[in-house]
Amino acid sequence: MILALTLIALTGVSFGLVGAGGAILVVPILVYAFGLSPVEATGYSFLVVLVIALGGAIVGMIQKQVAYRIVGVFAPLAMASAYLSRYYLVPLIPDLRLSPTLTLPAGTLVMFVFSTVLFLAGASMLRAVKDNKLSPSVPIVAVNAAGVGGLSGILGVGGGFLIVPVLTKRLGLAMKEAVSTSMTIVSLISLGGLGGVIASKAPLHAAVAVPIVSAAGVGLLAGIAIRGRVAGDKLKKFFGGLALTVGVCVLAVELFRLATV
Repeated sequence: MILALTLIALTGVSFGLVGAGGAILVVPILVYAFGLSPVEATGYSFLVVLVIALGGAIVGMIQKQVAYRIVGVFAPLAMASAYLSRYYLVPLIPDLRLSPTLTLPAGTLVMFVFSTVLFLAGASMLRAVKDNKLSPSVPIVAVNAAGVGGLSGILGVGGGFLIVPVLTKRLGLAMKEAVSTSMTIVSLISLGGLGGVIASKAPLHAAVAVPIVSAAGVGLLAGIAIRGRVAGDKLKKFFGGLALTVGVCVLAVELFRLATV
């Protein structure tokens, strides 16, 4: 339990550093260390990310690093999309029968998608590109918001690992501004996703929720303290490496489980 909570605390550190990464680690930890099913883990993940993202967003607002125009367009659409996908789509995810002797459980399918998204997000952040000077238009923000919110609702994540690349690569924000803006958006997306969890009457037990939220909160404070001393380029590399590493681990574990059934 101590090791698991230490890992959860590291999710808070990650979130404090790059405005993402919290749910990237929370979901696998809850699945593999706490023994929850992927669908159960995604419910608790929304709760954890809501708390730490809100804390980080408040700090970003105080430091005047939040792009409110983007939040105003991005967050409501992403929040609604997260709620709808969590409430309506997640219960419809089927077990896939690949052969007469092999079935791909719905939970395993979710984790495969999870690892794929991690690969794409990590590669995007590690890829060297020229500075983006795009002026964020409403249509671009809206399309990205709907996609991020929908995928976040299915995977049970705040979407920071998707939002940060969008804000930096597509909308031209500096990394530290993108981090604070991401936290603000993620807190609202997580609220929408958590609303979908509650509406679907999925159980959330205090015995699990309180320790993991507390550990993540402590890590968040540490991450925010460190962030001011780290250059934006280093944050990008840290995030990209983190996403790729966790993606490989998730894929390896799920393939092993499938092969040994």
